[in-house]
Amino acid sequence: MGFALHLILLTAAAHADSLPQHSRADGFHYMQDCARDQHWVRVEASKPLQAMYKVVSQGQGNQWLPVYSCIRDQDAQDKILAANHCAPRFGDVQCSGRIAANISEHTRGTAGDFFIRDFQGKPEVLCRILDQARTTANGGRGGITYYGTDTMKDPNTGEMAKMSALHMDIGTDGNTPSNPAHGDWCNWGLCEQVLGEGHCMRTKFRQKKADIEEALAAAKLQNSQASVANLTKALQALTADCKPGDLSCRDNFKN
Repeated sequence: MGFALHLILLTAAAHADSLPQHSRADGFHYMQDCARDQHWVRVEASKPLQAMYKVVSQGQGNQWLPVYSCIRDQDAQDKILAANHCAPRFGDVQCSGRIAANISEHTRGTAGDFFIRDFQGKPEVLCRILDQARTTANGGRGGITYYGTDTMKDPNTGEMAKMSALHMDIGTDGNTPSNPAHGDWCNWGLCEQVLGEGHCMRTKFRQKKADIEEALAAAKLQNSQASVANLTKALQALTADCKPGDLSCRDNFKN
């Protein structure tokens, strides 16, 4: 075995050894992906997120929920920003609030993606289960979404089973009352369709768009050509990254 390969294996083993162990009584446990860059550290520091896992686990017959990713790091965030030429570091497109923040709130928060096995209800019900978990354990704060259901190997048993992939986080503000975003709760994808958008960064974008449209209408009534031109340009800049009616590209949370 070469020295480099030996070092890689030792490093991987060290990560695995450092991964905290959680029993079935905790309701969840980490899969190996969470050992990468010690992403589990933030989950370990978050009692609300652990409490949310436990609520979901108990509601599903005390399933031992496998947590397979913990948090998006800033490197991943930077790739999104670079791909969209976002200001100020990667171009001149103003992305914050529409595509992603330059310093992602999501990287500051605490989040986890996990599986539920053999859920028998409709996917919409899973959104309500997640909503109840954050209400019970985190004062209603945090973000939730449902990724989908597929037949795959159960990480706990290795058996083929129907597994539903879900997301929960404690909120973009990290539950810091001094943060202006304190109290945020967001629903993405199917959960947005079921529960509404929620109160999150995207709401600020929609309000900004509405404000510009209102000002533009007033400028047209006043026949102020200069204002109409400036506001039209501002509206075009605000919406240039999205197709009309498509709000998905403005999510602050993107994988």
